[in-house]
Amino acid sequence: MSQELFDQVYKKDKTEFIPSESLCDFYKTKVKTWLDRIQERGPLSILELGCGRGTLFENTALSEMEERLLLITGIDYSFWAIEKAKSRWRTMRPDFPNLNVQFFMKNVLDGPQLEKSYHLVVDSHLYHCLLDKNDQRKALKNVRASLKKDGIFVLETMVSHEGMRFQDPFFYEKKNSLLLKEDKWGALIAFRSIPSPLEVERSILEAGFSIEYFTIPPLLRVIPDEKRRESLDTDPQCLRIICRKT
Repeated sequence: MSQELFDQVYKKDKTEFIPSESLCDFYKTKVKTWLDRIQERGPLSILELGCGRGTLFENTALSEMEERLLLITGIDYSFWAIEKAKSRWRTMRPDFPNLNVQFFMKNVLDGPQLEKSYHLVVDSHLYHCLLDKNDQRKALKNVRASLKKDGIFVLETMVSHEGMRFQDPFFYEKKNSLLLKEDKWGALIAFRSIPSPLEVERSILEAGFSIEYFTIPPLLRVIPDEKRRESLDTDPQCLRIICRKT
C-alpha cells in the first residue's frame, strides 16, 4: 500500500487504538528475557517501526514489567497515524511515569533512524507491509545501523505455509510472495508480503544479524482481512524472530 492509501486509512479510522495482542504476548513471554540481559545502567532506548496510532507500551501490563525508564521512539510514514499517536499520548502520559515517548513521521527506508542508536528495535508489523524485496533488504540494513552494539531486533511477521488459502477479494501470487487485493474497480493491488519462513531467515542473516530465537507458534495465525475477527487455519502463519546485531 502507498503512503497516500495508508494516510486515507488512518484519517478515516475512528476506532480505539489497542496495542497488538500478539506483539504484547511475544514481548512478555520472550523478548523481555533478552532485554533483561542488557547490563547497561540507565534508561533503555526502544525504537518502534510502523507504530501506527500509538506505542506497544500503552499496554499497562507491558509497561509495568519494566523498572527502568524506557525511552521510546515511534515512527510511521503516515502523517495521520503520527498526529493521532501524539494526541493520544498527551492525554495518557500521566498514567505511564516510566515511559518517555516521542513520535515522528519517518520512513524506515530513509536511512538510520533519527541519528541515534537503540537497545531494542521492534517491528510493529511493518515488515510484511514492505512489498518489494529490495525495500525489505534496505529496511533491515537501516534497522541494523540503528542498533547499539549487541542490540536486539524483534520481528513478528506473516509467513506462508502449505495450507494457506485466500478468498475474494484476496489472491496470493506465489512467485513474488505477494498477497493481492482486488479494489472496487476490479484491479489487483499488492497488499502484503507473505514470504516463506526460510526466505525471511535468509534475509535476516544476509543483513548481518545473528538469530537468537526463531519460532512459528502452531496455533497462531495472522488475519489479513481487517473486516474479520476470527482467524482461520488457512490464514498466514506468524513467524517470531529475536535477533542480535553482530
